[in-house]
Amino acid sequence: PHEGIGMKTPSQLYRASPRCLPSKLEDPSYPGHYEVRRVRSTGEVKWRGETIYLSEVLIGEAVGLVETDHHLWSLYFGPLRLGTYDEAARQWDLL
Repeated sequence: PHEGIGMKTPSQLYRASPRCLPSKLEDPSYPGHYEVRRVRSTGEVKWRGETIYLSEVLIGEAVGLVETDHHLWSLYFGPLRLGTYDEAARQWDLL
């Protein structure tokens, strides 16, 4: 029991949401000039003939890359910028 909720347990107050949610969300959409890659089961994407590790958190998700400067690419998951890839140095600067 919790004093803050009138000595009831959380399970006594829980109610299932009446909202219907999809079983799978649609992939984010990216502008036409973005390079779109799907993250593999290893957390990597295939990029210009090599595999680059991103994160296992993004497995199965579509991510977008857009060139922001010579050899610099910004990585996005939908509208969220995740970091920058330096193609020349072959390294990530994740936010």
